[in-house]
Amino acid sequence: MNSTLKFSISQEGIDCLLGETEKKRISNYINIKKININRDTNIETYELEYRRRNTNTLTVISIDSEQIQKDKILKLSKYGVDISDDNKTLVSQFLYSILQTAPITITTDGYGWKRDNSQEIFIADKILSASPMKEEVIKNTDKLDLKPNGEIENWLNMYDKYVKGHKYLELSVVFGLSAPILNYLSPNYPDLSTVLLHISGDSTSGKSTASMLAVSTAGNPNQISSNSLVRKWSGTENSIIATLEDVSGIPIVFDELSAFRGDNLTQLAYTITDGVGKARAKVDGELNKPKNWNTVILSNGEATISSKTNNNTGIKARVFEYPNISWTKSADQAEAIKEICCNNFGHLLPLFIKNLFEYGTNKITEIFEKERKILKDKLPNSRLKNRIVTKLSVFTTTARLLIETNTLDISYSDILHILYEQELSSMTNREIGIIAYEKLLQYLLANRAKLSYNSYKQLGFLNDNSIFIIREQLTEIFRELKFEDSSIILKDWNKRDFLVKTEPDRQLTRKQENNESLIGYTIKIPKEYHSYFFPSVIQQNKDFSPHIPSIKDMPLESVDDLDLS
Repeated sequence: MNSTLKFSISQEGIDCLLGETEKKRISNYINIKKININRDTNIETYELEYRRRNTNTLTVISIDSEQIQKDKILKLSKYGVDISDDNKTLVSQFLYSILQTAPITITTDGYGWKRDNSQEIFIADKILSASPMKEEVIKNTDKLDLKPNGEIENWLNMYDKYVKGHKYLELSVVFGLSAPILNYLSPNYPDLSTVLLHISGDSTSGKSTASMLAVSTAGNPNQISSNSLVRKWSGTENSIIATLEDVSGIPIVFDELSAFRGDNLTQLAYTITDGVGKARAKVDGELNKPKNWNTVILSNGEATISSKTNNNTGIKARVFEYPNISWTKSADQAEAIKEICCNNFGHLLPLFIKNLFEYGTNKITEIFEKERKILKDKLPNSRLKNRIVTKLSVFTTTARLLIETNTLDISYSDILHILYEQELSSMTNREIGIIAYEKLLQYLLANRAKLSYNSYKQLGFLNDNSIFIIREQLTEIFRELKFEDSSIILKDWNKRDFLVKTEPDRQLTRKQENNESLIGYTIKIPKEYHSYFFPSVIQQNKDFSPHIPSIKDMPLESVDDLDLS
């Protein structure tokens, strides 16, 4: 490249200066109006302004930085840029010469919280910040319709008239506004990946209304819009993931679970809550970096997600289910909420962010830690307690912040109570195998006289650090202990290795007693219980009657590792 060449530019074209007075026109007007630097990838693109070769109309396109290289610049001719074999080298030299003075704009992908030059910003429809930004920052995507529509006063009047005082609808608003709080906290809390909330019930429960209300705080809840915040479960698994990519801090709804036609809902739920997409191949065969997301997703349907995933224990730990709740009180209430939300949306979340900047974003973590302690002290121990508490605290923190920032009048105590009660219910289902195991051991201890060693007596018999119980007898015991579905419990025990199996794929065992074949279950007894069940220990300690251990007293984070030998 001949760096001694000088150029001049006007609206008519580009000239190469051949001397003090002489110049040569090399092309129509072409100019790099702006350099865009993507802060997420560090990739540069240029806004190229030019007059079309044939029509002379002024046009602006975005091009990759390598497209002005002399061996590639000729390809710009397909856009009507005045480039040919004769002038490509000179035009390339000219464009490189003006890069030094072209204005620079920082661009960013996706949505949510980002840091720019040590300054916190939040990307929604517009870029929000606590103070004026040192450099212009623009976002590159409009995949979600977050542009405010209607009037915030209409939405707030609807809230006061139809939502305030209805605790479940207030909770749905908290769900929607918790997305930016989750996103803000997640870098410092590994458990705060994407949260999937599923509300289930019949068609009159108001679940769709609650879902639309939640996302109307951030953007368009109208499903007829192609970039609505309410999407269908009926999409392919790839399209569902594509919807989420680069979305952080903005709530999304997936409507009507029954419409899902994919092959593996369990795997999809894991992917959604992990917040990491697939690595896709570039044209050259290299892999692109997988796209991420970090937000709150609401799902709805008549059935629960756990029922659609065969009560997978891992799913129960990742998905918060809210079944059989009457979200609205009447059809009129539901219709009024939906109508107003569909015409007045996208106002409250940016207002909340603005208020957070004024309040001080540093206080978010402080309040979050207080909320974690409240829930940790309130909820009973379980294997997943710390993980669950961390996620639930996002919602109570959101409720607290809405009040503290004067964004919305909401009942914190109702929100806390609902979350607490629902988690107690979920915990019972999630830990049903452990709970049933403990209750059975306590039941058998209380009925120790009905057990004998190596021969059947009323309940069953003891042998090899285990207890054999006839199938029908165990079913009766479960009924007495208020467990209706023994099959779920036995499946859980099978996974936890609580059963002695004669065959790898069978839960049942067979015993011979007086030429009679007995069919039942052989249940392992933890070492902590051996002294209370087995004769050798009992005979040595006739007067020994210490405190009977309870699984409740054990650290349940390690209950899966109970010594059952």
